[in-house]
Amino acid sequence: MLLLSQENPGKKGKKKKKKNLRKKLEELKKREEDLKKEEKIIQEKENKFKEFKEKHLKEKSELDGKKKLFNIEKEEKEKSLNKREKELKQREEKLKIEEEKYTRKNKPILIGLNNIGATCYMNASLQCLSNTKKLTEYFLTNYEDNGNKIMSHQYYKLIKHLWNEENNNISYSPNSFKEVLSKENPLFAGIAANDAKDLINFLIERLHQELNIALKNNSVDNYIQIDQTNEAAVFNDFIKDFNTNFNSPISRCFYGILETKSQCQGCKIIKYNFQVYSFLEFPLQQVNQYYFNNGKRPLLTNDGKNPDVDLYECFEYNRKIDSMTGDNQMYCNICNKLYDATYVTYLYSTPNYLILNLN
Repeated sequence: MLLLSQENPGKKGKKKKKKNLRKKLEELKKREEDLKKEEKIIQEKENKFKEFKEKHLKEKSELDGKKKLFNIEKEEKEKSLNKREKELKQREEKLKIEEEKYTRKNKPILIGLNNIGATCYMNASLQCLSNTKKLTEYFLTNYEDNGNKIMSHQYYKLIKHLWNEENNNISYSPNSFKEVLSKENPLFAGIAANDAKDLINFLIERLHQELNIALKNNSVDNYIQIDQTNEAAVFNDFIKDFNTNFNSPISRCFYGILETKSQCQGCKIIKYNFQVYSFLEFPLQQVNQYYFNNGKRPLLTNDGKNPDVDLYECFEYNRKIDSMTGDNQMYCNICNKLYDATYVTYLYSTPNYLILNLN
């Protein structure tokens, strides 16, 4: 009898099912762990997104606040600018109206002087003087006319005509002025040409004499202070006398003060002198020679002409140290004899209108 050992098929199937079930449980467990990891990753992403969203909303809120504030400020700024623009436009229109009024009132008055014989020198001088504002304002507003002021009366008539708007662009013949001028100074009689400097010098000196309201009536030419060795004392005496003797529109416009310092080469004492001036004379040839002698320029240019001389050089030449020697020695009242000396002239003060004569 043959016997075969064989497991019970029912028991074997249960074991296999149990094994499969265990495997499935492990798979489920692994899947659960994977899902937890994935859930954790998703949760982190959600948290980050939440933080990002909150931050974004916060920034958006701040930005909206700033935008709202900006719009408010912008609106206020626009209102302010519109207001200022309106005000500026009104001011501009007002200024335009005032400028038109001023232009109409102060438009240039162009009145020429006819040549009545070789009077170019006189006409040019009168036009220059008439355009010195302070002097012309005096004659147009403050001048009191009377028969004793002969040249002032003629100059007053001339100025009134030259600055009358109704006469604009119409030339004028100064016959009356020329006639009286010829009588007052024979140098200007006839129809011969003269020097403008001589005419201006005479006219302002005569106007000063006629219009001076000071106690005395000295002229520029004879008012010279005596030399002394105490500079401050000399100047104080000079300015005191000047204020006493000079008070006219001419002295206020055209008079300045020169200071001269001279030194005797014997006693070496410096003396000071102050005097009134209204002109500065600049001899251009001598200025050119002076700079040539000092090695600062050639005597002639390449084309054989004198080099140009400017006003700064003229003023420097005017205050150079000069020597008094030979026949030009200075008498020294301290040494009581003629002695070599040096002297230099300074512009102590300049007038409102400085007249330069370029020889």
